[in-house]
Amino acid sequence: MKLSSILALEASEEVKIYLHREGLFWKAYERSAFLLLRETGKKYQVKCRQQKSTGDIVRSVGFPDSVLHQLFPADALHEMAQSAEEGEHSQALWVEASHADLSDFAVWRAEHDVEELNTDSANKSSKANSRAGNDATALVMQRLSAFDLANSTPIDCLRFVALLKEISSHGM
Repeated sequence: MKLSSILALEASEEVKIYLHREGLFWKAYERSAFLLLRETGKKYQVKCRQQKSTGDIVRSVGFPDSVLHQLFPADALHEMAQSAEEGEHSQALWVEASHADLSDFAVWRAEHDVEELNTDSANKSSKANSRAGNDATALVMQRLSAFDLANSTPIDCLRFVALLKEISSHGM
């Protein structure tokens, strides 16, 4: 199912948890992700990605197929009808949401917008800080490649490891 179709389902009046099979995982998007976390009490990580066509942030939660029946009983899962354009390989289910209170949904979305922005800015600053670490890593890798382990004594190896530790901690 295309992301635009998934988001249209999420915007509909029906308050259900829509699950979409993607490889070995099931994913819930937006409102369904919110309801899934609320219904199950699980602490799955919320992934946030920017949609290319609109620039909107899309939130999702995923879990392995093997966990599906631990989260929901088989009789609670309902298959969604698939259109011909979606293909035979597209599988989607829906579950009736028993906790359909959406009063906190807007707050939840906003929290994950902020987390995404904070993660992006933290990644940018850590990239700048890691450039120096990359130089040390490159030096460690160069020394490891050049070290003649076959003709070294155990004491030589211990000294070499100590040197590598010093390089990695001080960036020499």
